[in-house]
Amino acid sequence: MRVILKSGEAADVPLSLVSKWNLSAGIAITPRQWEELVAAGERTRCRTAAQQMLAIREHGQRELAAKLRRKQFTAELVEDVVNELASAGLVDDARFAYALAQRQVARRPSSPRQIEAAIVAKGVTSFVAADAVDALLSDDNVSEGELAWRALQKRRRRLAGLTVEAARKAAYSYLAQRGFTATVAAETFERLLVEPDFAPQTEASND
Repeated sequence: MRVILKSGEAADVPLSLVSKWNLSAGIAITPRQWEELVAAGERTRCRTAAQQMLAIREHGQRELAAKLRRKQFTAELVEDVVNELASAGLVDDARFAYALAQRQVARRPSSPRQIEAAIVAKGVTSFVAADAVDALLSDDNVSEGELAWRALQKRRRRLAGLTVEAARKAAYSYLAQRGFTATVAAETFERLLVEPDFAPQTEASND
């Protein structure tokens, strides 16, 4: 509810506070009450903004806090609101990390270590990130080798246009960029070579 003073100052106030103080047109409000009304209105706006963000997708606590601060809410208020939402289970770093791991595996398959790093970059602790990746790979029964295979499929057509040795070097380099070891890269490329529909270019003859 919007409360407006004779001076023209205005604040959006929770209905619960309007009812608590029996606010109505013409009632006198002390400066202290007005400060409390303004603070309560700001808290409601902050919480509503956070809930709207969470309705779109999962957020981690640090990411959510950063977005709220960009909306000009004070750091103290943001911390309080985010903690309240976390206590209510509405924002959860573990759930957020798991969702990020799912997205990373689907869109940009990489080594578990690189997926964890991408999650940590979003403000989640390394322990939570590692647990999320382990849980996802276990739930989906996906190994590191399978992740490398999925990653290499995104370069399959390009590799087919090269000779075997050139394709091998390109595959090793690409998988290394995705965080896979040389051993995993070698095993993955050998798996690709025996695929019936993978036909790299033959070496040019000197004859």
